Formats: sequence, C-alpha cells, structure tokens
Amino acid sequence: MVSDNSKIIKYHWSSFCLLLTLGLTLLFVFIIYKMIHSNPIPGCAISSVIIGLMVYTILQCPLYIINSRKQISIKLIGKTININKDDILFIRKIDKVELNSAYRAGGSGGYFGYTGKFKSLEIGTFYMYATEFYNLQLIVTKDKKYMVSCSFDKFENE
Repeated sequence: MVSDNSKIIKYHWSSFCLLLTLGLTLLFVFIIYKMIHSNPIPGCAISSVIIGLMVYTILQCPLYIINSRKQISIKLIGKTININKDDILFIRKIDKVELNSAYRAGGSGGYFGYTGKFKSLEIGTFYMYATEFYNLQLIVTKDKKYMVSCSFDKFENE
C-alpha cells in the first residue's frame, strides 16, 4: 500500500534492454521447442533448467520504486527490497563511465533488466536494479550499496 505522500517512480526501459529481453525470450522458446521435439527425454531435462532460469530472472525484474518518508522500496516482480531512510548514508548520481570496471558477480546483464550482485573497483560490491544506464543512482546504506535507474530529483525533499 502506498501512502499519499509517497512517490512512485516507474522504471524506464532502454531500447537495448527491451530488445535483448524480447530477442532472448524468443530464442529460448525456439531452443526449448527444438530440444523437446528432437530428443524428448534429455530435451525436457535441459528445457526445465532453461525455464527455471528464465522464471528466476523474470522474478528479479524491477518494476518501480516507492519513495516514502521512512523508506525507499524497490519493487521487483517477485519481491520488494525495503531500505530504511535512517540506514541511508547518502545517495548520489552515477555516471555510466564509473561502471567501466564493473562486472557481474551474479545476475542479469540486460535480460529483464540489469539485476543482481555487481562489483567495481571504484564502487565496490553493489546490488543493481536497473533497466537502463542513464539516471543511475547509488544508494549507500550502513551495510549495503544499491544502484537503481531513476532521476535523482525523485529522492530529493523527502
């Protein structure tokens, strides 16, 4: 439930992220179809693994952010990540070039968003929930770092 003074910030999908998601989904469906029809027993086993990974990735897809007085909530399809504002040390804008040394330690690199655990020389370990590389914001708490894609002014004056 969203209170009256909360801001809902919807994620904007980059063209690359959208096309990658659509393209890979079609490719995976085609591969699953071919595997099941060419070799039913091993095809079903391998298809089950592919489908399981697809479902997990879909559940990690970011939908929107709720910015309230007490917390920032990152709403994914499968769960909500709540960050208490008392735990936030700072929020700052990230330029795309700051991610040049970043790599995925686990998660998705564009399929249903850029999600999961990432590491970078400049930033350290962080959890990304983004659907584009513009308007990236780093939320640093006492024990974790989160990166989301939305404009900074959505977090101001709260």
